[in-house]
Amino acid sequence: LLYYILELRSLVQQHDGVIKRYYSQYVTGYDALILTDIVQSIENLGEKESILLSDFCADLLHISQDSTDLRSLRLDWFRFQAYVSMSRSSFSLNSDRRLAVTMNTTVFHLKMIDLIDEMLRETSDLSIYCFYTQQLETQLHQCLQLPSQSRYTVSFAHICSNFRSALHDLCPEEKAHIIDRSLKLCNLVLDELAKETASVTARLCEYEVRLTEQLSPNNCAKLIEEHDKQKSNKNSNTARSLVMPGEESFRCSRDALTLADKLQTALHELCSAVTSSKQVVVSDHVFAPREYLAQQLESQLTQSIQALISSSEHPMRPCQLLASINAHMIVLQNLDTIVLDHEAEIIFISVTIHAHFSVTLDVTRLFNNVLLQQTQYQDYHGNDTLTSIYTKW
Repeated sequence: LLYYILELRSLVQQHDGVIKRYYSQYVTGYDALILTDIVQSIENLGEKESILLSDFCADLLHISQDSTDLRSLRLDWFRFQAYVSMSRSSFSLNSDRRLAVTMNTTVFHLKMIDLIDEMLRETSDLSIYCFYTQQLETQLHQCLQLPSQSRYTVSFAHICSNFRSALHDLCPEEKAHIIDRSLKLCNLVLDELAKETASVTARLCEYEVRLTEQLSPNNCAKLIEEHDKQKSNKNSNTARSLVMPGEESFRCSRDALTLADKLQTALHELCSAVTSSKQVVVSDHVFAPREYLAQQLESQLTQSIQALISSSEHPMRPCQLLASINAHMIVLQNLDTIVLDHEAEIIFISVTIHAHFSVTLDVTRLFNNVLLQQTQYQDYHGNDTLTSIYTKW
């Protein structure tokens, strides 16, 4: 719901020219004419009230979409209500409901010409989250835990841009505090989104590494040994079928989801959240969700390489280490494919708020940043690299 509220707000801001043109033509082509007929049919109006409404109807005929200040017309309606509410007035609004409804509708149409931003603030302002940050964080984590909702988590970052609506000229001392809170919360949301995406990616990498290990010579030797044991114990009841590499690809029903299927689904939804916005602007500060994700993936790949090296007392064989790193690279390249596929979907639908953005994940830069550090004696965290560990060994 929050996501689509923000999407509608963005669409209104993006096409405000179309909205202004529509309502300006509506006011001059319908409201002005119907109000003129209503005013002419009223018999017991005083002279002041009659002149006020006649001038109001005449001014409506000259409104254009370029009109920037229509407050005077709205004030005329308030003046009319004040005049007829006096005890000596010969006219009462209760006696002509049609006039009251039409005038209120016209006032709304006028606001849609010169006060679109104000109407958005009145109808869809989300700055209340500025005072309920704990609720925002709770809802954020709930969305991240549900794959069907995780694609909408970026909306919490966009909500932070609404916090400026909570400011008031009579409370200038709150400005710095509210702006600081909006920046911190936006940073928190994008950081949590990137961490969750990197976490799912890490689990996929572990799964891919296990599949790679099944094709290693060591596992092949174990399978041969197990097969020979079963041949020698042919008559025993302890014989069991061998689990061969690749059996995870066979299934009786597509409805049965494997761990890899669930992780891929979760990853696709999270990538949808990251790629739905090229940037998030909060209080004149620009946040790039893609950069948050790139940093987390870079950190995750570095940690995975460290875990591979230190998984046993002695360093892993270079060929085995290379196979494991290749497994990680396959997952990350697939992640880039997911991002690109989602962009193509956005462009094809072309109705989402950020369809004109082109967001790509620079996997080549990520590989260069991480793997080139492994050629040095220490990485940027000060940890031992592949080069230093193999050199010491």
